[in-house]
Amino acid sequence: MADATDLKSVGIYLVGVRVPPRAPNSKRTFMVYLYVLQGSVNNKRYVGITNNLNRRLLEHKNKTTKGGQILKGDFILLHSETFEDYIQARIREKFLKSGKGREWLKMNKPIELGSALGG
Repeated sequence: MADATDLKSVGIYLVGVRVPPRAPNSKRTFMVYLYVLQGSVNNKRYVGITNNLNRRLLEHKNKTTKGGQILKGDFILLHSETFEDYIQARIREKFLKSGKGREWLKMNKPIELGSALGG
């Protein structure tokens, strides 16, 4: 993942997002990122996964993705998690899109408008 300052230059700020370092002898060549975005206009949330978080946030900002179109206006990166396995990331994504997952987000990630704006 590129440095967060790369994203600042285009108006995306990451607050509280920590990407763990890889072990020096790790055989994994990529990480899978789960992320939750929230629109500042309509407060809708979008849950997705990607192997390149910087690229994906820029796609959302440019409204070239479903999430970018749903969110309307600016958005914040409300939550992110890192996985070494696509299947585990997909399982977590499905959970966060379920009723119990939406409830977990509501309880653990309340609206924090203004903290990590993009869009």
